[in-house]
Amino acid sequence: MGFLKRLFSGQDEKENAQPTQKESNIVNPVQQSGKSPALIVNRLNEISWNDWNNPPPNVLIKENVKIAGVTHNNPDGVSRQEILARMMRWEVVDLVREPGNPHDPNAVAIFGGMGQIGYVPMVAIPGLHKILDAGIKTQCKLTNLYGGKEGKSWGGTIDIHIVAPLGATTEARVVGITGKNEEGVSRADIADWLEVGNVVALEVEEDDEGESIIKVLHENEEFGRLGKKDAGRVLQFVAEGKMFGATISAVDGEDGNKKITIAIVQC
Repeated sequence: MGFLKRLFSGQDEKENAQPTQKESNIVNPVQQSGKSPALIVNRLNEISWNDWNNPPPNVLIKENVKIAGVTHNNPDGVSRQEILARMMRWEVVDLVREPGNPHDPNAVAIFGGMGQIGYVPMVAIPGLHKILDAGIKTQCKLTNLYGGKEGKSWGGTIDIHIVAPLGATTEARVVGITGKNEEGVSRADIADWLEVGNVVALEVEEDDEGESIIKVLHENEEFGRLGKKDAGRVLQFVAEGKMFGATISAVDGEDGNKKITIAIVQC
């Protein structure tokens, strides 16, 4: 498996499952307010087995992204629950930008063959909206369906394959993993929990001397910054928003003395 494929997966193997009609979850769907879809459309064979399970090395993979907003009705009155009740594992789904969304102009909706089933959570892939806005290709499948019985709502997860521009990845060293961040949390304690494949965010900020630094955060908790040399190399495109992903690519050292490298992908 290529480096970029590992970048978002954090795993060494992809599941080689094939969809079958037996995996349908239409049995005993939860009754929800809202209409049922007019037609049953199951998109099972739009991506070949080889393209999905043996992608080229420039494909970044984010697995098991939980679908948000599954209990709402769509503008046409069709219930997302009614759609999910009729979907099947391994169906192809599409990511659609919603720049006019009144709650979040960076929103990314998820559509199956029968309509919208929800949204990609903002924290799943920081900058995902930039990927789509840049015209970068994605492929997605519904990888898990759950719920629908004993009064529980339907839910699911998707896998996202991002076809990154070749040569768009650079690695950088995280420094300053000492002391406490602005929230009073030990940076070393945060670093001790980090693993290869964890998604991180980058923020540009000025230090006390007016110099620009790039802070590195995991789940909104800052645990270090990029070294001066690395920060200089990537400062411009990070500041201009020309990056769509950063993940931890290496973790070395003992607890409390971590040496961390991140991979930054720019568009």
